[in-house]
Amino acid sequence: MGEIDQFKQLLGRYLREARQQKGFTIQEVADNAETGVDHLGRIERGERQPTIYTFGKLCGYLGMDSNFIVDIVDNLKKHRPE
Repeated sequence: MGEIDQFKQLLGRYLREARQQKGFTIQEVADNAETGVDHLGRIERGERQPTIYTFGKLCGYLGMDSNFIVDIVDNLKKHRPE
């Protein structure tokens, strides 16, 4: 799995876990982020990346600091083969 695929998987996992911890349905979050349920499902499964706009809407609704994305990138760098 390439680095971009790993990034999408981690991002999706963080977003899904945050949604579930808040007790929100995927429909509620998709509606607030102005995206479709299918699209959000693909983001959560790591099949797609959200646009910056959608990412901002998701973080805002889920009460997440968008800086967590930096942690994902740093984590991937640490595990990159030399």
